Amino acid sequence: MKSTGGNKREIVLPVPCKFFIMLCVTLGLLIPSDDSSAQMRSYFQKRHLLYGSVEFDYEQVWGEDVSEFREFSQNYSLGLRSYIIDPRLVNYNTSVSYTRQKDSEENASSLKGFDFNMNFLETPPRKWYGFRKYIPGPITLRYSDYANDYSYRNYGIGIIYSIPEEQIKRGPAKKDKKEAITIPLPTIFFDYDKSEYSSGNYINISDLYSLRAILSRNSYHYQFTYEDYTQSGTAESNRTTLTLRPDYSFYDKETQQKTDFNNFIKIEELDRSKQLFLSSSVSLHKPVNKDTLYFSGGAEYTSVEIAEESAEHYLTRASGAYTKVFSPKLNNTSSLTLTYGESKSATRHSERLSDSVFFDISKVFSSSGGVFIGENENGSEYGINTQLSTKTKIRASGGYSYSSLSYEDGDKSVHIFNVLASGPLKNNMNFNASTLYTMQDVTDVTGPYTEDIISSSANLFWRLQMTSLSLGSNYAQTRKDDGQTTTTEILSFNGNMSKVIRRNMLLNLYSTWTHESDDKTTIEVRPLLRWWLRRITADVEYKYLRTETPLATTTENRVFVKFIRRFNRFL
Repeated sequence: MKSTGGNKREIVLPVPCKFFIMLCVTLGLLIPSDDSSAQMRSYFQKRHLLYGSVEFDYEQVWGEDVSEFREFSQNYSLGLRSYIIDPRLVNYNTSVSYTRQKDSEENASSLKGFDFNMNFLETPPRKWYGFRKYIPGPITLRYSDYANDYSYRNYGIGIIYSIPEEQIKRGPAKKDKKEAITIPLPTIFFDYDKSEYSSGNYINISDLYSLRAILSRNSYHYQFTYEDYTQSGTAESNRTTLTLRPDYSFYDKETQQKTDFNNFIKIEELDRSKQLFLSSSVSLHKPVNKDTLYFSGGAEYTSVEIAEESAEHYLTRASGAYTKVFSPKLNNTSSLTLTYGESKSATRHSERLSDSVFFDISKVFSSSGGVFIGENENGSEYGINTQLSTKTKIRASGGYSYSSLSYEDGDKSVHIFNVLASGPLKNNMNFNASTLYTMQDVTDVTGPYTEDIISSSANLFWRLQMTSLSLGSNYAQTRKDDGQTTTTEILSFNGNMSKVIRRNMLLNLYSTWTHESDDKTTIEVRPLLRWWLRRITADVEYKYLRTETPLATTTENRVFVKFIRRFNRFL
């Protein structure tokens, strides 16, 4: 597509070059000069890195009852990464790109892009003296400009301010104490980005201010965030967000008890709406001899105001669990979970008591099982489950679970059977297989029905020298009886082969066959040949897709060719 005349302009840097030169010379006086001349020559030996790529793409689609098209694209990029005076003082990265696409109907479009990033004090020297230790860094200036049938420009600045802890130690107030007092200071992140986008009559100008402060030690972690986003142009909007996250963690080495406190506060204003969110939680993990006690609790509160309407919601939750170890082969875990919440439209609650047992039967078998019973706003529920597993080279397991829910308008019961197996067949051959069978019996006001679902899968993986092969199959069936019986099925087979033909050539072949219960059959074959030599890569991919239905048959052929040459060179 052709770009409009109003979008044509020269791409310029947002900051004058004289400012950069003066800033570089000024900051250059801050870098200590304690390196020897031989080290300096070795350090600055490779100063400028020129990099880029040339890429050509060709794609064509044709077939029977498909939309045919042909497209050719060219992609060029060139960049320079270097520094001024000292890489620890100022380094920069700038690049230009150009993309042109043309299809079979002679429709052409092009995209021009420019990116520039400059970092000041990205790697400060190890030793700062005097006022230099209070200088923020790194400081990042960024600018980008892209033009097509639209126009996009973005520029911004990022500043990180952090003083290492050992540099802010001050002497004690009392003379009889020799230890220094450490004053912790947060790490501050500031970012500002301005974006301008225009396409036709649509204009979008946005400003984003972001301020973050992080202070973290062994027992606490504080994080403060402030964001201000303003959108103007065709549409106007404003969003202000303030968050605070104070977290605490305590650990007792003698009792190995760990306690965590997590808190979160968020205040947000979006145009005519306001939102307040508060959350607080505590968790306790305490070993009791060989046993373990776990407790957690928390609460959430949300308040939303939109225009003249307001809504509130709160939720409280508490849970506890105790694991009793009878022997290395037998343990039991009992748990209780409680939740309660209210909002303007509904009240929610849940109470559940569960118990599970693990038993290591022998060197070959292990088993587990459990029961639960509970109540919630929908009704009462209960269930059981059991599982038997092997510990042999080929892992296998089988299990059964049952759950029942009784609510005001009906009942629901679910039976689930599962069988799993996986492991090596030979040194270079593995497999996995699984089957899941679910039976549901539902009675409600819409009418009773039963539903049976079975799904199975099997996969085989084989690798020999420079060739890898995988074969797989999947089957799924759903049968529902609500007075009328409906059955849906899907069966699929897939295979993938990868072979290194030569040291720098790879062939990959993927194929799949799928048949559905409505007599729809899909066949897909997708070979890929990849060749590379140093920084040159070439791909040739072909895709064949055939879809057969009782009403029609469609065939799609797709060819995709990609050639890319990357380069980088120190100047």
